[in-house]
Parts: sequence; structure tokens; C-alpha cells
Amino acid sequence: MSDLAAFLNGVPDALLDAALAGRGQGVKVAVVDSGVDVAHVDLRAKVTRSVEVHLGPRGASVIDAPGADLAGHGTACADVIGRLAPACELWNVRALGPDCKGSPAALLAAFRWCVEQGAHIVNLSLGVRDPGLAEPLRELVDLAYRRSILVVAAASNVPNARSYPAAFASLVCVDAGYFASPEDFVFRVGGDSEIEAPGVYVEAAWPGGGRKLVTGTSFATPHVSGHLARIVSVNPGLAPFQVKTVLCALGKRNAARLAKEKEQAS
Repeated sequence: MSDLAAFLNGVPDALLDAALAGRGQGVKVAVVDSGVDVAHVDLRAKVTRSVEVHLGPRGASVIDAPGADLAGHGTACADVIGRLAPACELWNVRALGPDCKGSPAALLAAFRWCVEQGAHIVNLSLGVRDPGLAEPLRELVDLAYRRSILVVAAASNVPNARSYPAAFASLVCVDAGYFASPEDFVFRVGGDSEIEAPGVYVEAAWPGGGRKLVTGTSFATPHVSGHLARIVSVNPGLAPFQVKTVLCALGKRNAARLAKEKEQAS
């Protein structure tokens, strides 16, 4: 066992439990997505800002607007975050259209707005495969890192396909797996994604007051954003690499516990 693995395995349970004791209070989580149905009765976290990207002759700009959900995707993500961190503040940043697609200019403008406005966590349940967007996205991810902003991005749903910005090491890349509890996630080594979180048959809010079963890395990602909001709320001032260390230690502990439960059940 390496020294790092021994360190992560040796973090006292009491410290890890305390790290997750928060409810997200004081933490601003930006959800860059298709919008949010802010009137949905199931949303537990309060949406405190709503904006959307406007594409005009002079390029992309972010304006105050209702940011109504055009596809359902963003409402589901906001619900997942709020169920884990109900005291956090959600920022509804609409950059995607009714088909959950958006222009490169809209994505970059929305992401930059989140960083410049001082979000604590940016949830990106989206990604692009165009290598031409890799560098401008990397610049924003690096800028966020230098400002101690945590960026959480969804891995590609296509196996072995590289997606941006999820491929960048300074953010938290999330893959999807089946877990019985939203509290569970595991840490893994060897690929772009460090964290595997619940992303299969996740029940989430859907526009119009209903709920829906959703699957994909898009819905695993807000689980991690919710956990990070809890960690940051009781550990303000930690740098992104410190928060990621706590997250990885929690993931390793979860993996060991789940493996033991599986062995006992067999």
C-alpha cells in the first residue's frame, strides 16, 4: 500500500463524519443546465439567482431572467443537490436549449459568469467532445481552481470517450453507477473520473410538479456537488485540492464498507 493510500485509509471516522455534517449553509452552487423549475414543490434548496445566456449580434451575454427549464434536465439536477444540501443556495444558469444542447459560446459564457460572480461550486452535468473547445474550457477550469471554486463535471456516457471539461484533473469528474443510497459514492483510480456516484434510476423532480426516474452521469454529478456543498459549509476556506482529498477519503471508506456488505450478503 502506498503512503497516500495509507493516509486516505487512516483518516479517523469522526473527522469524515464531521466533514459531512453540514447542510450546505452559505454555499452557492451554480447549476449550468437547461434551467430550473423554481416553483417545483420538491426543490429543497432555495434558488436565489436565475439567469440565462443571451446570444446576440455581439456575442453571448448572461442576463437576469426566469431561466425556466426547457428540458427537465436542470430541475432534476437541482433537486438532487438540494436533497443532499438543503441549506445551500442554488444559482439557476440556463445555457442549454429544449434538446439539452447549447452553443459553445453559451457554455463558455455561462461558465465564466459563474466564476466571475463567485460561485463556490459549479455543477456541469454536460460535456463536449470537440477538442477545439478543450483549451478555452481548460482556461476557465484553471481560473476557477485559482479562485478556490470547485468544478464538478460529468464524464461521458459513452465508454472510453473523452469529454470536456471532465477530462481536466483539477476538477472533480463524476461517473455513474448504481447505488441504493444517495449518500453512497466511491473513489477510484485509473481514469478521467475519480468519483462514481448514483446515476442509475435516480428519482428526481421534473418540470410541472412531477418526478421521473433518470439515468446518466448527468445525474451522478449533482450528487457529488451536494456532498461538496456539505463539506464546504462546515470547512470554509479549504482549497480545492484539500476538499478533493476529503472527498476521496470518504469515497474510499464507502467503497470498503460496500464491499464488506456485499461479502456478508453473499
